Amino acid sequence: MYQKRRWIFQNNIDKFVSKKVDLIVTVATHNTQTATSAFEGTNIPVVFSAITDPVRNLTVSNPVDAFEKASGEQFTDDSVLRSSVDLATKQ
Repeated sequence: MYQKRRWIFQNNIDKFVSKKVDLIVTVATHNTQTATSAFEGTNIPVVFSAITDPVRNLTVSNPVDAFEKASGEQFTDDSVLRSSVDLATKQ
């Protein structure tokens, strides 16, 4: 099941790249890693939420480089995740 979800997410990201969207918003480390890799070399920004250590998990050497690839909210406790999920699910 996990592999299928990863494939679906990657497939959706590829569609967003081909459509040249204005912005991509991700939640969680793996999704952000997938998106930043897919959008590398484009001018499309990635905004993330709920990443424990963006510098380490986005494989960059310092915080300045991390925010050239993406910007967002660092995960520090459950409240960050809850607020991100609440925001994402509001209609």
